[in-house]
Amino acid sequence: MNIDRTKNPTVAQLNTKNIDITNLQPQTHHLDNGIQLDVFPSAAVEIMRLDFVFEAGKAYAKNPLTAIAAMALITEGTTSHSAKEIADFLNFRGITMERTLDGLNTCFTIYLQNKYLNDFLPLLKEIFTQPAFAKDEFDIYLNKKQQELENQQKKTSYQASVTCIKELFGNRGPFSKYLAASDFDNITTNDVKAFFKKYYNWQNCKIFAAGNVTPNHISAINRTFGNIDVAPSPEVIEPQDTISQPIKRHISMAGAVQTSIRISKIIDCRWDSIEFAKLMVVNNLLGGYFGSRLMMNVREDKGYCYGIYSMMQVERNTIYMIISSEVGSDVAQAAIAEIFNEIQRLQTEPVPDDELQRSKNYMIGDFLRSVDGVYELLERDRTLHTTHSDNTFTKNILRAIDETDATDVMALARKHFATESFTQITAG
Repeated sequence: MNIDRTKNPTVAQLNTKNIDITNLQPQTHHLDNGIQLDVFPSAAVEIMRLDFVFEAGKAYAKNPLTAIAAMALITEGTTSHSAKEIADFLNFRGITMERTLDGLNTCFTIYLQNKYLNDFLPLLKEIFTQPAFAKDEFDIYLNKKQQELENQQKKTSYQASVTCIKELFGNRGPFSKYLAASDFDNITTNDVKAFFKKYYNWQNCKIFAAGNVTPNHISAINRTFGNIDVAPSPEVIEPQDTISQPIKRHISMAGAVQTSIRISKIIDCRWDSIEFAKLMVVNNLLGGYFGSRLMMNVREDKGYCYGIYSMMQVERNTIYMIISSEVGSDVAQAAIAEIFNEIQRLQTEPVPDDELQRSKNYMIGDFLRSVDGVYELLERDRTLHTTHSDNTFTKNILRAIDETDATDVMALARKHFATESFTQITAG
């Protein structure tokens, strides 16, 4: 069949009403000691994924390096196995372990072939319950981490991002804990051991599994981790409302050829409100995807940058918005002016129907991608857990995509995007 390439292909209209969200929930199990295990089974996925999430983020440590080191060094030797023995075991079987840490949580993500699960689980338990935190491994890690921090601090993007979050949250609370050079002078292996003992607490642990997970695999996980003593855990941090005032601040970095821009604000909405879901639609129009207004103006029209994005970040009890870009230092102020011009346009001019629908189509497609597979479903479930949210947001966002119109866009932009409410940080 010959295709007429002079004509655009027919595009099916995406519709939120055709999206079935009833299958997004995991199979929930509880180990013998009460630890929750959420499972997303799929016989078609050969590689199993296991996530262990502990309430052991940087905010629980006086020195954030303590939490970071505990996460990094947990596989560098146990009371029975050296770091090399652990590495050899994992490498021979193609088992990988990824780690992520934020203000409140530490997560370990493991990928392995199902056939190795029974052999691996005893070692994994040992890693999570008997890490050695040896002095030599500790010293090597600190030296490497210190060099890494020194290199990061030379980047305008790092300085702008860190300063933005610190200023946004008044330099306090669980989301403002970042490493400083002085942290390396105030840490010992005993600090790491004490942090691990207190906060790697199984009462505040949740396990996730995805892939070809069978009842036998669930039984094996229960046999391994279901007999661990679950002692009373430290109180979980619930972030309080932020009262910091918007500021403008420039970080001068000699020799920098570009300027990093971070424009941010706290969003005064609950994550489970339809108002916030509709504000997500407004944000997507502004800078949430490649066809957004910021991209079309600041990148495509003005050529000030390679990319510019606006993001709504949902944290526990907190939502913030951040607009970020890296631009030439000679056009930084012009780029900022265009950012606020686009915000003002949203506040004063009705968005054309075709532009609004195009943005909504992207959001629908993005949502479908985010639930297209058991790994994605696990990731989504884990985020709901760490942010203390639930599927109400999913229902709201689909409803908001369907209902939000040009009048809503203008009203919400006026209410939440007032120019004087943004903190502006530049580094360069």
